[in-house]
Amino acid sequence: AYVFSKFGGTTWLKNKINQMFDRPAIYKVQQRKSGWFARGNDPNMVRKDDIVLKPTVRRQVHEALVLMNRRQHLTGAQKKKKFFFPRMLLHGPPGTGKTSIARMLADNAVGDNGKPMHFISLAATDFNKVKHIADRLYILDEMFAKAEKLGNCIIFLDEIEGMVRERGNEADPFLIKLMKLTEHESDRYMLIAATNHLKYIDSALRSRFTKKIEVEKPSVGMIRQILEKHIERYLLTSDYTSSLDAAGFAPHLMGCSGRDIRKMILNVQYRLDYEELNNLDDHIFYTVLVDMGWMEPSEEYGLENEELVPLDEARYDDNDSQEAETGITAVPMRVDDEGENHSEEDE
Repeated sequence: AYVFSKFGGTTWLKNKINQMFDRPAIYKVQQRKSGWFARGNDPNMVRKDDIVLKPTVRRQVHEALVLMNRRQHLTGAQKKKKFFFPRMLLHGPPGTGKTSIARMLADNAVGDNGKPMHFISLAATDFNKVKHIADRLYILDEMFAKAEKLGNCIIFLDEIEGMVRERGNEADPFLIKLMKLTEHESDRYMLIAATNHLKYIDSALRSRFTKKIEVEKPSVGMIRQILEKHIERYLLTSDYTSSLDAAGFAPHLMGCSGRDIRKMILNVQYRLDYEELNNLDDHIFYTVLVDMGWMEPSEEYGLENEELVPLDEARYDDNDSQEAETGITAVPMRVDDEGENHSEEDE
């Protein structure tokens, strides 16, 4: 029974029972591996240096992380003092790193028992898949009860505006439930919520959060840092090289988010593979930005010198493949006025 429970058998069995009663476990419970099981680098782990934040945001996030990690070292009278976890509401445009902040705290925080924190996450898109209101309320109750039982836990509600909205004429049962669940501060778990639309969240619920942190789109200096980090993570670790002038391109990318920059680097990798190149230079990056609509064609990086390639002459088209495999050259065809096909050899 111990081995069955230790390796997730109890959770698996409970999920199966929930599915039988049409109550799927839509929230996730995770915990970073520690000790012998943590050997090697976890590629999914979000480290403190992986996120580029404004100084004011970084200071508040770092403060919460230090306070959580300090609990394991408390002794004597200090340990008897109750530590109430802060409640953090992250708000700002999509793709600015709100979810990454929550993941970073979960991956780097340590409980008072010296073990990694548990991370319970629920996204509004999954929450709204549950049809019945009673089942949704049950899920919220179960999730907070699990966090209370586990202790040393972080609850993360992603896109919370999709779960609860500003109260209108009718009472929102989910808002009432969350108001009840967050009535008192907790020394067992930390609550983090993220939203793209702060104005849609009820003001009474907003007041329950001790920290309301705005995560804005990056500045020019932050864009340069994010660009360099993504190049290192997705290209340099995969045996690509880079001679890109990141500082020179950063001003052209004002208004983009960290998620947008990640998509740029992924498109750069596709372009390098297509061109059979290994080095990311200014010209390659510029053509990708033009294709994505972030920059206009200009003479600065030589795009105006490129000739347009018709689709029937593109690299590795069907005719080239056929000729390479069979040695037979495809004969161009023309259509006369009567709609009949004639080859140039016929003439």
